[in-house]
Amino acid sequence: MKSLLRLTFIFTVFTLSSCSKEYTCECVSVVGGIATKIIIEETSRAKAKSECNESDTELLGVAVIDCELI
Repeated sequence: MKSLLRLTFIFTVFTLSSCSKEYTCECVSVVGGIATKIIIEETSRAKAKSECNESDTELLGVAVIDCELI
């Protein structure tokens, strides 16, 4: 019984700790090749990816700055 309780506790800790993490979004200028990294903290991977993709910039339908979650 104690081992089952321990396993449940460990599983819960790992599950909860994996929900909010720090992610890095790398944005690269297509024209100049300049890379910038943005740290996105305390969020889920899906939210970080969405926030990173919102940083993409287009000019006349052509990508000028392309951002990817790394």
